[in-house]
Amino acid sequence: MADLEHGARVRPMTLDDVDGAQSLAEAAFADLSRRRGPARDTDVPWPSPFRGRWRHVLATDPAGCWVAEDAQGLAGVSVGLRRGPVWGLSMLAVRVGVQSRGTGRALLERALRTAEGAGACLIVASDDPRAIRRYALAGFALRPTLSAAGGSCGAPGVRGAERLPDTGGTRLGDLADLDLTEAVDARVRGAARGADLATVLEAGGRMVVADGPRRGYAVLRDSSLFTLAALDEQTAAAVLARALREIGGPARVNWLDAANGWAHEVVIAAGLRLTPSGPLCTRGRPAPLHPYLFSGPYL
Repeated sequence: MADLEHGARVRPMTLDDVDGAQSLAEAAFADLSRRRGPARDTDVPWPSPFRGRWRHVLATDPAGCWVAEDAQGLAGVSVGLRRGPVWGLSMLAVRVGVQSRGTGRALLERALRTAEGAGACLIVASDDPRAIRRYALAGFALRPTLSAAGGSCGAPGVRGAERLPDTGGTRLGDLADLDLTEAVDARVRGAARGADLATVLEAGGRMVVADGPRRGYAVLRDSSLFTLAALDEQTAAAVLARALREIGGPARVNWLDAANGWAHEVVIAAGLRLTPSGPLCTRGRPAPLHPYLFSGPYL
């Protein structure tokens, strides 16, 4: 364990830390939202938390899971995932009141230990300036993104639905389609993550797939798009349009970068509002990541 400025010590995360880590992360991001002021996009809520993600990463990536602890309890948490040649930061959060004291830096350094030898490292960041600066100092290039939220496009007949791309060739998917997601992810993001996506589906998530000659998929949680990947832009647009229709009301799509302009067209057609968001941070030589929309927990 290591001593930090405010008396905290860094140690590996355990299953006993799961509830505390979730509560700490929720409180830290809620505080960030309050400090930003009134919502800049919409009141479409973020997906409800699912604690299964913590147990999953502790099983798959124990060396990447760390907490900081002080006299008051957990002071911070970081989770680094490694999938083949791709490393990603699944979580970095520090307790309100002890931020900007070196805890985040120490936790990021521990999580990055599992990035050794990775061909590409990925982080989808919040818009907290302190976090963005920390990732830049760690050698990550910053790619601006937008978030999209609101709208009312749902089932056919709802105002604006006719402007969405044709969704022919798409269908609802399930756990039996994880082989498809792995094949697509290997091409688009450089590494499969079928077991990760399974945790989302098992926690109530939904899946849309296109399984013809042009393959692609999207995973949904509550009213948000969790992630999307496809082999071409036309398929990606059809899958995203079907996903928004499945949500059937106000929706949220996060981390839309310039490389995926096709998605901007779809969310605008659906009536969602675009606002600036935190950056995508990359290090090394990422796969094309196109057509591709990121998730927070599993990148």
